[in-house]
Amino acid sequence: MSAQKNKPRKARKQSKKDNSSTTTSKASKASKASKASKARRIPKPAVAKGKGKGKASKKKAAPKAALKKKSLRTAERACGILLFQSSPVPSVLVLWRKDGSPDLPKGGVEPGETDRAAALRETWEETGIAPHRIHLTDDFAFENTYPTRNRRSGHPVDKTVRLFHGVVEGPVQVVVQEHRDYAWLRMADPEERKAAVDLVADNPTFQRGLVAWGCHIDDPAVASLMLPYR
Repeated sequence: MSAQKNKPRKARKQSKKDNSSTTTSKASKASKASKASKARRIPKPAVAKGKGKGKASKKKAAPKAALKKKSLRTAERACGILLFQSSPVPSVLVLWRKDGSPDLPKGGVEPGETDRAAALRETWEETGIAPHRIHLTDDFAFENTYPTRNRRSGHPVDKTVRLFHGVVEGPVQVVVQEHRDYAWLRMADPEERKAAVDLVADNPTFQRGLVAWGCHIDDPAVASLMLPYR
């Protein structure tokens, strides 16, 4: 009787152990599955998101900042010479650009350089006429300031061009470096002077410089042309 009673108890204990093992195994699997599910659902850290947004906003803001810098107007200064040849006929030098527009020898002022030195240097570089051959008039200088754009950057600038009056003994052979061609416009009589002023009309600084020179020497043929520019 005692052995028969013990048998069911052992069986019951074994059954309990089996049930407990099965429950533990299931709980363990469920726990692992829950952890894996949570791992899949974990969002990216908020810090990483914030950094990503910050970078994106900086990239968008950069073009605006660059545009603001580009919109700032700067100043440029250049100097040149209204160059006259005294013989065989009084005449003024005109340089022809590649697009056919008139120009005169001029260029930017380098750091530490005076306006007169810059004008002589630029004339030498663009025409081959050495500075010692040019006599600059002491009591004349004409300035014109106008809005334009820098040739290299394209940024807006306020450019001031200062022109001196210079005379060279002729005849002079010009060696153009940056221009297509050149010509000496005759200035011997009133009609020729008017024609020269009209011919350079596409270059307002050149034209107004000639008119200002006419006013300076009281040349009625040229000085009368000053009226439209006042």
